[in-house]
Amino acid sequence: MVFWSKLNTRRIVSSALNMGLYVAEVPWAYPGSRFTKDFDLTVAWFASYLPRSTTSYFMRVDWETVGRCVNRALHDLEPEHSRRLDSLVNIGIDETSYKKGHKYITVIVNHDTNTVVWASEDHGKSVLEKFYKQLTPEQLSSIKVVTGDGAKWITECVNEYTPDCAHCVDSFHVIEWAMTALDEVRKDIWHDAYSEYKQVKKDNPCSKGRPKKDDPELAIVKAAKAKADEIKGSAYMIKVLCFLFDTKYHMHYIISF
Repeated sequence: MVFWSKLNTRRIVSSALNMGLYVAEVPWAYPGSRFTKDFDLTVAWFASYLPRSTTSYFMRVDWETVGRCVNRALHDLEPEHSRRLDSLVNIGIDETSYKKGHKYITVIVNHDTNTVVWASEDHGKSVLEKFYKQLTPEQLSSIKVVTGDGAKWITECVNEYTPDCAHCVDSFHVIEWAMTALDEVRKDIWHDAYSEYKQVKKDNPCSKGRPKKDDPELAIVKAAKAKADEIKGSAYMIKVLCFLFDTKYHMHYIISF
C-alpha cells in the first residue's frame, strides 16, 4: 500500500492495487479547505487588520479566497461573537456604500479598540434598531459616547436607547464639511480674481509682436493672472491641511478616551 498527501489539503488519500481510494481527514486543515489550518488562520489575521486587497497581495491568493479563509478560521479566532458587544464605552455609527448603485451597510465601531463590533446591510433607523435591541440593559448603560454623521435616524436611536450618553459628530465628517465649505469660498474668490484678470487684460491690450520685458501693461496682466492662478492652486493646499488636521484630531480623539 502506498500513502501520499498534499500539504495544502485536509485529506490523506491511500491507494492499493485492489482496494480503490480511501480518504481520511487530518487535523492540520479545516473541512473542505485546500490549505493548512495555519495558512487559513494567517490569512484571517491579516484580513482583520488590513484591506482585503492588501491581504490578497501578500498571501498570493485572490479576493474570494481571502473571504473563504476568514469564514473557516472565524470560529477559532473569535469563538463568541457576542463578546464584541460587552463593555462598549465609546462607539461610532456610520453607513457606507458598496458595489454599484445605492447599496449600503451600517457599521458600528468600538473607538477604544478600533475594531468593528457590528454590521448589517442597508441603513436607516430600522436597521440601527437591530443593534440596540440585542444589547442588554447593562451593555446599553456602559455606552457613554456615540459619534456619527449627524443623521436624523442615528440621533433618534441614540436618544431612545442611550439617552444619557454624549452624542457628537465624528471628526471625519467635521473635516469633510469644513473642507467643502473652504473649497466653496475658494471658488468664489477665484471667480472674482479671474474676472478681474480678464478685465485687466481687456483694459491693457498687448501690442502686436513680442512685448518688451519691462512693458508696464504686460506686468499688470501677469500680476492679475498670477493672483488668479495662486488662488486656483490653493485647492491642493486646503486638502493637505484638512488631512493633517483630521489626522491630528483623530489621534487626539483616540488618546483622550
